[in-house]
Amino acid sequence: FMIALNSLSGFNLPLIIDTPLSRLDDTVRQNLAEFLPEYLKGKQLTLIVTDTEYVGGFKDKLEPYVGKEYLLEYCDDENGEHTRVI
Repeated sequence: FMIALNSLSGFNLPLIIDTPLSRLDDTVRQNLAEFLPEYLKGKQLTLIVTDTEYVGGFKDKLEPYVGKEYLLEYCDDENGEHTRVI
């Protein structure tokens, strides 16, 4: 849906999708990983995923197309609650 909206809008903007895989079964995840690079050729996509989403075959299929990966860690210390990039 997001890819279709992006292509129909006429704007060349990056896409940001937060936890897109949380409710998808493994078969759908594998299909998404296989066809997502084809549908987004020439586009920038930021996926915000959990550690249970970006694993296994899904991660293996997308890794050749990944430019950067960041791990965010939630901290609750003397400085208060915050998230840091590892």
